[in-house]
Amino acid sequence: MYVPTAHRGQGIASKILCLLMDWANELGYNRCVLETGEDMLPAITLYKKHGFIQIPNYGQYVDVKNSVCFEKYI
Repeated sequence: MYVPTAHRGQGIASKILCLLMDWANELGYNRCVLETGEDMLPAITLYKKHGFIQIPNYGQYVDVKNSVCFEKYI
Protein backbone atom coordinates (compact mmCIF):
# COMPACT_ATOMS: atom_id res chain seq x y z
CA MET A 1 0.00 0.00 0.00
CA TYR A 2 1.31 3.46 -0.82
CA VAL A 3 -0.13 6.90 -0.21
CA PRO A 4 1.51 9.76 -2.13
CA THR A 5 3.32 12.25 0.08
CA ALA A 6 0.89 15.06 -0.77
CA HIS A 7 -2.02 13.00 0.60
CA ARG A 8 -0.48 11.67 3.80
CA GLY A 9 -1.77 12.63 7.23
CA GLN A 10 -5.40 12.37 6.15
CA GLY A 11 -6.06 8.85 7.44
CA ILE A 12 -6.14 7.32 3.95
CA ALA A 13 -3.86 4.39 4.82
CA SER A 14 -5.92 3.62 7.93
CA LYS A 15 -9.13 3.66 5.90
CA ILE A 16 -7.65 1.35 3.27
CA LEU A 17 -6.34 -1.05 5.92
CA CYS A 18 -9.71 -1.13 7.72
CA LEU A 19 -11.58 -1.72 4.46
CA LEU A 20 -9.23 -4.59 3.59
CA MET A 21 -9.75 -6.17 7.02
CA ASP A 22 -13.53 -5.79 6.64
CA TRP A 23 -13.37 -7.38 3.19
CA ALA A 24 -11.28 -10.29 4.49
CA ASN A 25 -13.81 -10.81 7.26
CA GLU A 26 -16.70 -10.78 4.77
CA LEU A 27 -14.88 -13.45 2.77
CA GLY A 28 -14.73 -15.63 5.87
CA TYR A 29 -11.11 -15.10 6.85
CA ASN A 30 -10.33 -14.72 10.54
CA ARG A 31 -6.75 -13.47 10.27
CA CYS A 32 -4.82 -10.91 8.24
CA VAL A 33 -1.10 -11.45 7.66
CA LEU A 34 1.21 -8.94 6.06
CA GLU A 35 4.85 -8.08 5.42
CA THR A 36 6.83 -4.87 5.20
CA GLY A 37 10.44 -3.80 5.34
CA GLU A 38 12.12 -2.89 8.60
CA ASP A 39 12.95 0.54 7.16
CA MET A 40 9.25 1.27 6.50
CA LEU A 41 8.64 2.85 9.91
CA PRO A 42 5.39 4.61 8.95
CA ALA A 43 3.93 1.28 7.80
CA ILE A 44 5.06 -0.50 10.97
CA THR A 45 3.54 2.27 13.08
CA LEU A 46 0.27 2.03 11.13
CA TYR A 47 0.02 -1.74 11.54
CA LYS A 48 0.76 -1.60 15.27
CA LYS A 49 -1.77 1.23 15.68
CA HIS A 50 -4.39 -1.10 14.22
CA GLY A 51 -3.55 -4.00 16.50
CA PHE A 52 -1.23 -6.05 14.31
CA ILE A 53 1.35 -8.11 16.22
CA GLN A 54 4.80 -8.90 14.85
CA ILE A 55 5.24 -12.59 14.00
CA PRO A 56 8.13 -14.68 12.71
CA ASN A 57 8.71 -14.19 9.00
CA TYR A 58 6.61 -16.58 6.91
CA GLY A 59 6.79 -18.12 3.45
CA GLN A 60 9.07 -16.34 1.02
CA TYR A 61 10.13 -13.90 3.76
CA VAL A 62 11.64 -16.50 6.14
CA ASP A 63 15.25 -15.76 5.22
CA VAL A 64 14.81 -12.09 4.32
CA LYS A 65 16.60 -10.21 7.08
CA ASN A 66 14.96 -6.81 6.48
CA SER A 67 11.40 -8.18 6.29
CA VAL A 68 9.00 -7.70 9.19
CA CYS A 69 5.79 -9.74 9.30
CA PHE A 70 2.60 -9.05 11.23
CA GLU A 71 -0.77 -10.66 11.88
CA LYS A 72 -4.10 -9.68 13.33
CA TYR A 73 -7.08 -11.86 14.11
CA ILE A 74 -10.26 -10.25 12.86
